[in-house]
Amino acid sequence: MTTVVNTLQNGSYFGLILTLAAFFAGRWITRRTGIRALNPMVFSMIVITVCLLVFRLDYDTYYSSAKVISFLLGPTTVALAVPLYRQVEVLKKNWWLILISVACGALSAMLFITAFAVITALNPDVFRSILTKSITTAIALGITSEFGAYPELTVFSITVTGITGATLGILACRWFRIKEPVAVGLAMGTAAHAIGTSCALEQGDVEGSMAGLALASAGLITVVAAPFIGYLL
Repeated sequence: MTTVVNTLQNGSYFGLILTLAAFFAGRWITRRTGIRALNPMVFSMIVITVCLLVFRLDYDTYYSSAKVISFLLGPTTVALAVPLYRQVEVLKKNWWLILISVACGALSAMLFITAFAVITALNPDVFRSILTKSITTAIALGITSEFGAYPELTVFSITVTGITGATLGILACRWFRIKEPVAVGLAMGTAAHAIGTSCALEQGDVEGSMAGLALASAGLITVVAAPFIGYLL
């Protein structure tokens, strides 16, 4: 066991390989079973956690060999502009509806957290850490650092929000018979950021494009509004 642990920890890319293997395995299982609760990210988190515990691997060592994935969050978010460009006519025809929808979604998410924090007498730093739970990690961490709050808690809240949104978002649209691609995409991108956008892309080009637009727009709105809302407590 000691030899295995030392070999893994000394490997420069073992964290990257483990993460990618767990993700693609999770995606294969999700597609084979059709169960959205088996989200590739959830599956990856479970597999990686179990591996770290079983082999007693140091998390910092794992992260240092997998941090290239975190670096790619920014370029990946920018790349979402490609499918949006392909649907530019849809954007032109619905721009005012898109603006109002995303603004309402982004602001209501922050106001809901504010109300929750007031009702539960939440610690102000904890409140500011989860205030940006509905936007992509690359943007949220910048806001959290400005607050001087807890980035780990921010990442956790974003992950939980994204997984929940990706798992239940499409089901909710089906339950309420929301079939308009623009509406579905905006809802997924606004409520569940990058994870919701990846789920929307599986539904169609329009859904994916609108989700990408909503993700970026919600991020910008949050950047502007969060400094004001964050100091209400």
